[in-house]
Amino acid sequence: MLELLDELGLPESTTQQQLVNKLEALRVGATLERRVKIEPIQGQDLVVIKEQPNEKIKLWSHLGLELIANRKVGVVLLAGGLSVRLGFNSPKGCFTNPLIRLYLMTSTLNDIKTRSYFQSNNYFGLKQDEEQLIFFVQKSIAVVNYDGSLAIGNGDVLQKDKISQSQSSDQILQSSSHTIMLPNGNGGTYHALSESGILEKMDQARLEWVHFVGVDNILVRPADPIFLGACASSKPEIGTKVVPKLYPTENVGVFCFKSKSSSQSQGDNTVEYGITEYMEMTEEEKHRTVAATPKLGMDIKEQLSERLAFSSANIVSHLFQLPFLRRCCYRHKEIPYHIAKKESSYSYENIQVPGQTYKLEKFIFDTFCWTNHVATVEVDREEEFAPVKNKTGVDSPDTALSILGSMWQRWITCAGGEVIDSNEKDIKQQIVEISPLISLFGEGLENFVMGKRIIRGSQIK
Repeated sequence: MLELLDELGLPESTTQQQLVNKLEALRVGATLERRVKIEPIQGQDLVVIKEQPNEKIKLWSHLGLELIANRKVGVVLLAGGLSVRLGFNSPKGCFTNPLIRLYLMTSTLNDIKTRSYFQSNNYFGLKQDEEQLIFFVQKSIAVVNYDGSLAIGNGDVLQKDKISQSQSSDQILQSSSHTIMLPNGNGGTYHALSESGILEKMDQARLEWVHFVGVDNILVRPADPIFLGACASSKPEIGTKVVPKLYPTENVGVFCFKSKSSSQSQGDNTVEYGITEYMEMTEEEKHRTVAATPKLGMDIKEQLSERLAFSSANIVSHLFQLPFLRRCCYRHKEIPYHIAKKESSYSYENIQVPGQTYKLEKFIFDTFCWTNHVATVEVDREEEFAPVKNKTGVDSPDTALSILGSMWQRWITCAGGEVIDSNEKDIKQQIVEISPLISLFGEGLENFVMGKRIIRGSQIK
């Protein structure tokens, strides 16, 4: 409880009701703060990869590979989250390149399983040292009941904390020794990097760029050379990848400009760059359309077409210049908590979290308003976004595997091969797997597939 109060800037004498009042004020206040006028990312503020000439793409790729070869790039894999919606009692993910340092953020709830998974797979050829693979753990924060008490439990048995408002802070701390603690969100990475000493080691390694990627996108491209090169050529403090939204009600956050300066922004900015979450958008904003941006070679139908105004969907792929990342880490206490009210219970491993509780999280993108030097890069959705968030249906393991298999099939076809059907019904046996050691982005496959018929379920390795 003392740690929770400290995180929220509250005195030790805070009562349960005062804690509830604070959480509600943060939740409602943040909602009001974010309900400012938002404007879409304009064409001039968006770099669309597929619209760039081949010469520029080759230049960016060369610049990115040069940065990698010179060991100037690190990757942070945000793997501390829980697989609550997947119905899967293990960490969401697990992942090689000796030229790139991989920093893998876990949480106290999945750290042991994640490390064991890597160990059982011989660390996928990586060395567990400061040159290649570094694990670090993000902080956890208490789950709070609606009455301001802490949700506590022992294994599968949980009950409401019976702390009375008259108890002292010491009594509260003693009473809540089995408090349910959950990861404090991907925004907790800033504090974790600083507290673990990894930020200092990044400085010592003379990294210039650090690429943060989410673990729940099967098509994520860590340290993508083209993305690195695009950002290196314009030198923003932060670059981020986006993909076009599929439809107005798709449950994704969108990048936008906010027309009001918040307490977090620097200087006298009247416009802030950031993300508006799906649930924060009005119906009008979700469905708003604008005329397609005229481009050379467009036919009449394309010129008259419309697109969603707020269409730049966040895929959690953010590239930081190290000095800006350092600033974010030093200012981590300024990052606000997002307060979610959970009416229904949910579980993770042997922890059953009761309903009617507050869940507190920080988001990594809440620092983006601290800079005006940003680059928004739109990439091909079919090549770079296949989220794994739900157990079944949309954004499930099956849909992600299907998207991955379709991408591999396109690569094979483009390289002169043909994929033929098999009698297998299992989704895993219906795709042709291409090892990333053979091809990362579809390049160099001709020697393996040209003129060949490849049956589904095969591997190219």
